[in-house]
Amino acid sequence: MVIMKFKNHRKALSPVVATLLLIVLAVAATAVLWTWVSNMISGATGSEELMVEKAVLATSTKIKIQIRNIGTVTAEITEITVEKTGGSCSWTGSKSIKAGEVVVIDVTSGGEFSRGDIVTITVITEAGNEFVAKLSLQ
Repeated sequence: MVIMKFKNHRKALSPVVATLLLIVLAVAATAVLWTWVSNMISGATGSEELMVEKAVLATSTKIKIQIRNIGTVTAEITEITVEKTGGSCSWTGSKSIKAGEVVVIDVTSGGEFSRGDIVTITVITEAGNEFVAKLSLQ
């Protein structure tokens, strides 16, 4: 009859603790599922991400902008603007850049830029995304 005594002294979880454990498990499962689905969706659609690596003053009126596509899809660059206090210039056109590729685009200026100037470069894509970088002209 020792076995019967042991069974009579066991205690179960209270209903409150059991409910809290179920809520925690449900929240954790939801977070894991959300992360998994989000990764699947972003992987399927791809992402457009450009990085301006450098800007070189090639001549007194030409700035060479080097851009790398660090995204997962091909991006179509439609506009580049180079600005500094007291001056700006822009390029409008169409330049395709594949994922992982680097392109150099020449932007014509009016001669208001010098080496060492801190410039803000804005790259706009066909999808409407804007990528902004602040660099020193080399």
